Amino acid sequence: MWIEIRNEDHWKELRSKNVGGSDIGALFGCGYLTPFELWHQKNGTLEPEDFSDNERVMCGNLLEDAIAQMVATRGYKIENRKSYVTSDDTPGMGCTPDRVIFKEGDETPGLLQIKNTDSLEFRRWEDGEPPLKFQLQLQHELACAEYSWGVLGVLVGGNKLMTYEFQRHEAAISNIKAAVMDFWDSLREGREPRISDGDDYEAATKVYAAFEALVDLSGDNEIPVLCAEAKEAAEIRLAAEKREKAAKAQLLQKLAGASTARCNQIVIENKTINRKGYEVAASSYQRLSIKT
Repeated sequence: MWIEIRNEDHWKELRSKNVGGSDIGALFGCGYLTPFELWHQKNGTLEPEDFSDNERVMCGNLLEDAIAQMVATRGYKIENRKSYVTSDDTPGMGCTPDRVIFKEGDETPGLLQIKNTDSLEFRRWEDGEPPLKFQLQLQHELACAEYSWGVLGVLVGGNKLMTYEFQRHEAAISNIKAAVMDFWDSLREGREPRISDGDDYEAATKVYAAFEALVDLSGDNEIPVLCAEAKEAAEIRLAAEKREKAAKAQLLQKLAGASTARCNQIVIENKTINRKGYEVAASSYQRLSIKT
C-alpha cells in the first residue's frame, strides 16, 4: 500500500510501526543497527539516534536529487512519489523508496535506491558488488512495493556514478518476510535478543539505566563466566596498550627527533599537534565495574 507522507512526524510514526529498508540488515547481522538496538527502538525502550546534525547524512540528503538526475542520464526516467509503502501480506514491513524508476520505452516501474559513499569505503566492496545490506534493502523495498526490478545508484567519492540493476529475488524476499514476522513475534512475546558483542554496550547503558537496587544473581551460572571474560579482556587491552607505548617509544628513540622516517615502504611521521583549550560541559555517564 502506498501512503502519502503528510509531514515528518507522520513519516516517523510510520517508521516506528514497521521494519524499514534500512532496518532489515539488522535481522541478518549486517545492518546499521544491531538486533538488540532495533528490538529496543521498535519496543520504545531506546530512542533512535538523531542524525540531523551529521554532516555525512546531510550531504547524502542534499545530493539525493543530484544522484537521481545522474542516474536518469543512463537511460532511465525517474519519479519522486514521496510516499511510504507497506507490505500487503506482511504486517509491520514498510519502506520509503528513494525514487520510482522506468527504463526508456518500458512502463514497468522499478525502484531506485540512492547511496552516497566515499572512495575508501567503495574499495572494501568485494569484487565491486554492493554490500549485502544494500542488496537486502532493495529486495525488502521491492517486496513492499510488489515491483519486479530495481536499481542501486551509488555516487562514489563525489565524482563517479555506479549503477547496479537487480531483479526481484523471491528466495531472498521469502527470508526477509519470515525474519520480519519473527521479529514482531519476538516483540509481542518479550523475547529480547541476546547481546552478542561490544557494539551493544552503549545501547545497553541506555536501556538498563542504573537505579538504586540490589539484585541477587547467585543462581545465574553465566555471571562468573561473563565477569571473567570482562576482566580478561581489560587485562589484554591494558597489556596491548603497554606494548603499543613501548614500541612507539623505541621508534621515537630511533627517529631522534626527526619529523619523518622511511623504511622501505613504511613511512613514519612524528608531528606536534597543537590543540585549542576548551571547557568540558558537565555530564553524567554509566560505568559498570566488577569486584572480586
